[in-house]
Amino acid sequence: MFYWGYSLRSPLNIGIRHVLPTFPFIYLLISREVVLWVRGKFNPSPANWREWLVSLYRMYLAPIPRFLVLAALFIWLILETLLSYPHFISYYNELADGSAYGYRIAVDSNYDWGQDLKRLVKYADENQIPKVSLDFFGGGSPRYYLGDRFEPWWSAQGPASGYFAISATFLQGAMGRTAPGFIRNPEDAYEWLSSYQPIGRAGYSIFIYKLP
Repeated sequence: MFYWGYSLRSPLNIGIRHVLPTFPFIYLLISREVVLWVRGKFNPSPANWREWLVSLYRMYLAPIPRFLVLAALFIWLILETLLSYPHFISYYNELADGSAYGYRIAVDSNYDWGQDLKRLVKYADENQIPKVSLDFFGGGSPRYYLGDRFEPWWSAQGPASGYFAISATFLQGAMGRTAPGFIRNPEDAYEWLSSYQPIGRAGYSIFIYKLP
C-alpha cells in the first residue's frame, strides 16, 4: 500500500511498469480469493440423505458456473495475447477498447516507443510513396530507414502536403485532452490536421494521412 501510495503521489507518471514489483503479491492475494470463491462447500456430517445430496450439489455442481467463468476469462486472455502479436507494446484489452484505441488512454512507453518505424517503411514501399513528412516519436532514425523519402515535420511548420505520418504520442499531445494546469501552445496543436482522418496506420502507433 505504501508503494502504491507513493507511486500515485509521485509527479513521475510514465507507465504501469513503475508498480510492476507489486504485481506478484497482488496475484497471490487474488488467487487465494478466487480459490475460496470457486471451491464448493461440503458438509462432512450430513444429518440425513437430503443433506448429503445438498452437500454433494454444493461441492460438485454449484461451482461449475464459476469454473466456466474462469475458463472463459482464461481463454479470452490467451486469445487476446495471441491476436495482439507482435504489437505487445501497444496492447490494450477489450475493456479499454482494444489496442486500436488504447492511445486515447495513454501513450509514450505505454503505447508508442517508436516500434513501428519499420512498418512505416514497409507501408511506404508497398504503396510506392516517394516522400513522407513525418513527426516521429522514438529512438530510431527515420533518415536511416526511409532515406531521401523522409521529410521531418512538426505542427509549427504548417500544413504538410502529400503523405504525412505522425506518432501516436505526438498526435495525442497535440489533440488529446490536456491535464489540469497544462497549457498547449497553439503552434503545437496540429489544428491544420484536425479536419482530416488517417488513411492507414503503421502498426498501431503511427498514423498515416494523405493531405492535399
